[in-house]
Amino acid sequence: MLALKAALWTNGNEQKLVERAIGAYVEQTNQLPETATCSGCHRTLPVKPTTFTAGQSKVTFLDVPLASCEECNTQTGSLFLMAALEEIAEQMEPGTVVSLTDLLSSNKADFVL
Repeated sequence: MLALKAALWTNGNEQKLVERAIGAYVEQTNQLPETATCSGCHRTLPVKPTTFTAGQSKVTFLDVPLASCEECNTQTGSLFLMAALEEIAEQMEPGTVVSLTDLLSSNKADFVL
């Protein structure tokens, strides 16, 4: 595949193709949305670090990027993130309180998702 692409774009020069690819590479960043729409009242709410309690074990995660609606008493955010936190909560001691930032930077966190 490399040889084919090199033949198409760099007159067969694979090294030049790789150099161009490296030069064009941009680290992908996952930008969080600044706002979210409340699932209850449909108001636009700011996304900010919030406390999220997951699972029946009542594991509390701090600094989770969610929009909290005080009017509806709901939290709105990434369903993928919430589902992952629910799975992690099932593997933790009941009542644990942990910062999402600490969990992400910890080398000890070895959870199966």
